Amino acid sequence: MNKPLYNMENKAKTIKQSKMWSLSIEAFNNETNEYDLTLEQTINKIKHETHYYFGINHDKDITKDGEIRKNHFHIVLKLKNKRTKNGLLKRLTQLLEINKNRISAQITKSQDLMIRYLMHLDNKDKFQYPPQTVLTNRKDILNLAIKGEIEREDLTAENLILTVERFGGNKLKIMGEIGLKNYQRFRGAILDIINTLENEQFLLNLEQKIKLIKKDAKAERERIKKMKEYEIEKQKQVIENTKNATMKEIRKEINEVAIEVLRAKKGRK
Repeated sequence: MNKPLYNMENKAKTIKQSKMWSLSIEAFNNETNEYDLTLEQTINKIKHETHYYFGINHDKDITKDGEIRKNHFHIVLKLKNKRTKNGLLKRLTQLLEINKNRISAQITKSQDLMIRYLMHLDNKDKFQYPPQTVLTNRKDILNLAIKGEIEREDLTAENLILTVERFGGNKLKIMGEIGLKNYQRFRGAILDIINTLENEQFLLNLEQKIKLIKKDAKAERERIKKMKEYEIEKQKQVIENTKNATMKEIRKEINEVAIEVLRAKKGRK
């Protein structure tokens, strides 16, 4: 039986960590009733956390009621380090100094589709934003996404890695994306990428197990410590009780002797 392939989507669902995120950020502050954030400010404050980013200001979206929706930003990015959703939202609220409820985030399953959504390229019933309104530090990836495919002759190492990640190691989908010739040409590299991703998952699971073991060991040390403290207190109580009982017996004997002495004196009289 073939070994199940590493699946990037399943990883995102189980451990909910990723470098690939899609954000929606409200530019309007409901508390002050004014716009207090621009796309440029937002990108400048978060770009040092990313490998690359694609951001756009949606200022011409129409609601179901036919009204113009308040300005909001859509940002597709790749972080330098993996984060959980809560971890990412917490970090963004710190960097942007805004309320958490103004930000929504989801793990990017298809980078090309999310980049195309920035301009509504696949939603012709919505306003079509020009590509030049997208702020990015990777125009090459933007252009590939606009074309809707990876150009076979311009397949780069980064595009190959992104493709393998996007399709979760599914060889048939990778082959369909990059073409048979490129698949045959880069087959060894593709297998190396899949193995690396699987090893990353293994190491992550191992790290989580180690953390659990350390947590259990710490709890056991605390339990042993409390047991020792309990035994010490118990022994102290036993010693105290024994001492009190002994003193009581001594007092009783002294009283009995004193009574006998008094009786003896009265007898002699």
